Amino acid sequence: MPEIRLNKKNKTVKVVNRNNSLRLQHTGKTGLKGDKGDKGDTGESTFVRVHHGSNANIVRPDAVFVEWVGSVAPLNATTEDTWIDTA
Repeated sequence: MPEIRLNKKNKTVKVVNRNNSLRLQHTGKTGLKGDKGDKGDTGESTFVRVHHGSNANIVRPDAVFVEWVGSVAPLNATTEDTWIDTA
């Protein structure tokens, strides 16, 4: 399963899968700020960030995409979710 790892010390993101590894580095530049986009037909966000810390068994929220933030891999993640390893 592909992983996304964030290193807060040197501000890098590493995307890892079985065959390739890609490193991205934040340049410190900010993006353009503009108007917020529409929320969509439901009026609800389809993205949720969960700070699960060291508890791997947190229940997955009802969202299309979930970003997990914690020191252990979340057990309830789907293949559409991302995980930021804070270990």
